[in-house]
Amino acid sequence: YVPSESVAIDLPTCTDSVTLLSTRTEMNGSVALSSLELPALGTEFTYTACVKQTSNNRGFVFANSPSPTDTTRCAAIALDGTTNKIQFHYYDPSQGQVVLSSNSGFDFDDSSYRRLSVVVTNQNISMYFGTSLFASVMALPSVFRGTSFICDNGITYLGKRLPNDDYLKGGLEQVILYARVLTLSEMGALSTCSDSYALLDQSKDFIGNNSVDVTSSTPQLGTVLSLSACFKQQPNNQGYLFANSRSNTDDRCFHVLLNGLTNTISLFYSPAVNSVTEIPFSSPFAFDDNTWQQLVVTVSQTEVQFFVNGTLYSTQTLSVAFPGLCTNTTSVSYIGKRAPNNLFFVGSISNVQLHGHALSTQDITSLQTCGAPTPTPIPAVPFYMLNQATIFTGSNSIQVNQTWSANTTAGFTLVACMRQAASISGYIMANSVSRTTDQRCLALFASAGTSYQLSLYLQQGSSVVSIDSDGATRLDDNLPHRIAVVVTSTTLTFYVDGEQYGQAKSISSLSPTSSCGGVTFIGKRSPDAFYFQGQLGPVLLYQGAQDVSSIFADACVL
Repeated sequence: YVPSESVAIDLPTCTDSVTLLSTRTEMNGSVALSSLELPALGTEFTYTACVKQTSNNRGFVFANSPSPTDTTRCAAIALDGTTNKIQFHYYDPSQGQVVLSSNSGFDFDDSSYRRLSVVVTNQNISMYFGTSLFASVMALPSVFRGTSFICDNGITYLGKRLPNDDYLKGGLEQVILYARVLTLSEMGALSTCSDSYALLDQSKDFIGNNSVDVTSSTPQLGTVLSLSACFKQQPNNQGYLFANSRSNTDDRCFHVLLNGLTNTISLFYSPAVNSVTEIPFSSPFAFDDNTWQQLVVTVSQTEVQFFVNGTLYSTQTLSVAFPGLCTNTTSVSYIGKRAPNNLFFVGSISNVQLHGHALSTQDITSLQTCGAPTPTPIPAVPFYMLNQATIFTGSNSIQVNQTWSANTTAGFTLVACMRQAASISGYIMANSVSRTTDQRCLALFASAGTSYQLSLYLQQGSSVVSIDSDGATRLDDNLPHRIAVVVTSTTLTFYVDGEQYGQAKSISSLSPTSSCGGVTFIGKRSPDAFYFQGQLGPVLLYQGAQDVSSIFADACVL
């Protein structure tokens, strides 16, 4: 039968995976997700999930059984925080119930989300956090004789096993089963597991009698956490930015107070019921000036740090250990006041987040900018001397015919991908006065050996000056490398594969000029000397000193 016109048909999507849980689900040690029927996955599969476990909890993150009344574990994964071991349970037709336990690893029961992947075959089990092998590959006692680890049409639980015990205390997110073995690169491509929780995204105005109740979105975190927020405070206001209490009648488990009267930022926490400890930080500047500020407070059991606008201003030791947030059944959390109704904030607050780890300076830099967004810079447009990877045999070169220029007064950045043959020195590029004379105006040379590896030649009057790198790594290793030379009016800095290659060089006393009209070759210098052997490309020139992080965002493909 041939239809007379095209017909739209909804076909099922072909996939080798099944998602058991997408959204983040917090588990308090007495609840679990169930009634998940799964197809038989065969004798190879991969379980992957973002998992969080509180201290000394033993809980199942996955447990598949034949029925709700059959306690046999066809396949199950347990995290034992009491021993820092991971267990894989399975049922073998010839051996019955089998439990394989990993060796002890790091303390994963620290209330931080991380990605766990368990790779199962009919011969061994491998367990990973991220792409790092958590435990030695565990061999099954004998080759698995069944047709599938998963009980077809059975019942699956996330957060417990049958009978109702070994509940997980923590959380699960992005739980996926694959009917095959995931490679390390595939594990690395999975979305990251974040332990950051947004309590307030958009900017909200506070007029001295209003607040935001964020009790339901306050997560269970461990004894290491960070609070980040943007605020704009009216002068002489004394108000709470964030307040987590044991109950609505107050007991300050984790409070941050902004006191514009004394230019003091204070952390209050409760080591025990009806006990409050204050850690004050005296700001060197007035923050209640109605301008946007960024505040980050990181706290562990032993110390607290205060960052304002990305700068660490104070680190203080805690005399009494910080026990963590209060997340009991009566606990409450507010933005803009403390319980019950006290010390309201006046101004604006936005981007309030809790993080289950201590934010680093780099983490803080990556947080969203407070106040008006920073305009995205227009990326620099490079001049391509060579726009694709090209093989150089030691006897060929490419002439650059387009007109270009560079000078050290305005600065420039020269970038190249190269794969250099061992023990063969050669020019990556060379701009000379003419085809027949050796008067280099701007040239980049890659030397073989260990004395120095990169040299930039610049014209200085009628002579040529050479600036040599002092990097310790040989580059003539026949491996791809992205190199960059960033030149300003006073300094010259070499970079290799995203890292600074040796010390920056001062050129302020040299007064070099840079390129001339002349002729430019890729892979040699004039007149026909020091041919490059290996691969080059692309070779680019940027006007001005560029940010190397964007230059090295992509790897060289040679």
